Amino acid sequence: MNVTIANRPAQIDFDPGQPRAFIITDNDLSRNLDLRASRVQMGMRFRVRVRTGKLLSSIRKNRGRDASTQYVDILAGGKQASYVMIEEEGSKPHVIEARRRKFLRIPVGGGGARVIFRVRVHHPGTTGSHFMTRSLPLAAAD
Repeated sequence: MNVTIANRPAQIDFDPGQPRAFIITDNDLSRNLDLRASRVQMGMRFRVRVRTGKLLSSIRKNRGRDASTQYVDILAGGKQASYVMIEEEGSKPHVIEARRRKFLRIPVGGGGARVIFRVRVHHPGTTGSHFMTRSLPLAAAD
């Protein structure tokens, strides 16, 4: 069935598996949505702080659709990079204590040439990079 949505022609396909559900297939809308999501994804990759590269490699986009709309989720983090919100928002000063062993092993100096051992350390906290929040305005840029 052909309809007009926001003064643009679109094709509506009814899903035979769900009698009341339908899918809007508008190639221009889909391309525009994908372009905007790619801008945000590239902005996030540019702004994220890189130490091991795990968080950088976890930034991805997932396209989806439900009964009435198309969407793109832009995701970061996962099992290998569970610290994504600490990187985004930062952390307060806190104490780190040894739990599994008697001491914390801390490499110091260039290349970890020297190692020190401590029972606990006072972490000064981190400032967030806000790499996700700062990348969102890129979706609105034309």
